Amino acid sequence: MRHLRLLGSLAALVITAGCSSEAPSSPPKARASRAPVSLDLNRVGSWLKNKPNTLDVSFTNQQRARPDVTVELRIGLGKHRDQVPSAAYGDDRQENDNWKKLTLSTPRAGRIGGKKNLVTSGSYRLPLQSGPSRTRFRITPPFGPQAEGDRLPVEVAFKDHGRLLGREYLGIELQALSATVLPQRGATLRKDGGWTPFEAAVTNQSQSLYPQVRAQPEFSACEESDDPFEECASGGEGMTSQVRAQWYDGKAWTDVPRQEADQGDSLVVPVGAVPADSTKKVKLRFAASRESFEDTDRLQLTFGVSGLADEARKRSVYYDDATLLTLR
Repeated sequence: MRHLRLLGSLAALVITAGCSSEAPSSPPKARASRAPVSLDLNRVGSWLKNKPNTLDVSFTNQQRARPDVTVELRIGLGKHRDQVPSAAYGDDRQENDNWKKLTLSTPRAGRIGGKKNLVTSGSYRLPLQSGPSRTRFRITPPFGPQAEGDRLPVEVAFKDHGRLLGREYLGIELQALSATVLPQRGATLRKDGGWTPFEAAVTNQSQSLYPQVRAQPEFSACEESDDPFEECASGGEGMTSQVRAQWYDGKAWTDVPRQEADQGDSLVVPVGAVPADSTKKVKLRFAASRESFEDTDRLQLTFGVSGLADEARKRSVYYDDATLLTLR
C-alpha cells in the first residue's frame, strides 16, 4: 500500500507541475557517452590445455578512420604465476598457418574483468577503418583448470596513443576432461565381423580427482555434406546399436555396457578414476557385419567422456572431433 501511495503522490506531483505556468523547465538529460569502438569476443567451446584455441574479435569503429591504433590482449593467470600462455594474432583473411607471434609480458598485479588478478599482456598495431571489421587471436594456455568451471579471464582493448577507444572482457571456461581416439585418420572397420582395435587417451587436465569417468563412443552414418570444409554432414543416422564393441578391463576383453538412448542404444565404457593432471589409456575394439552396413561405406566415430570431480556440482563433458572410418 505504501508503494501505491508513493506512486500516486508522484503522479499527482507530475500533473501539478505540468499544469503550472510558473514551473521551471527540466534540464536536458545528459546522453551516456558511447565508446568509439564496440567489440564482441567469440570462441567455440571450452579451451584445452596445451592446445591452440582461437578467439575471434568482431569490432565496429563508429567514428573516423585512424591510421595506427594499438590492439591490446590481456590475460589473467590467477594462481598460474609462472605459466604464461603463448599467443599469436591474425585477421580473418589469413590462412591458419599465417599467424604472427604475439609476445606476452611478465605477469604483474592488475585488474581484469573488474577483479584483481595476475595479468600478462601483449599488443600489436593496425590501421583502423570506419565500420565493421575483424581480428583474431590464437592462445595456447599451458595449464588446465584448478577445478571444473574455472575460467580464463581475457580482455581485448583498442587504444589510440593511450586513449581508450573500446574494451571487452570474456571469461573462457577451461576444459577439465578431454579424450583422443587413435587411429584418427585412415581407420577402417571390417564388415566381416572381425575386430578392429582402437585406443583412447582420456586426460584429466584439472587439479581435481575424477573418481568415476565414463566414455561414450558413438557411431553415425557419414552423409555427404554441402560444406566444402566438412567431409560428413552433421546429424547423420545413428548406427551405434549396429556396432559390436568391447573394451579391455586389464584382464580380458569385455562387452561394453549399453544403455537405452533416444536414438537406439548407447555405449558406456567405465573408464574409472582419472587422477589430477594425468592421462589414462583405454583399449577398445569394434566390429561390424555386412548385413547391417550393406549400403554404408563410411561411418563417423565420435568419442565423448564425462565425469564429476570430488565436491563439484557440474559434470565435465567433452566430445573429441569425429574420426572418419571406412567400412570394408
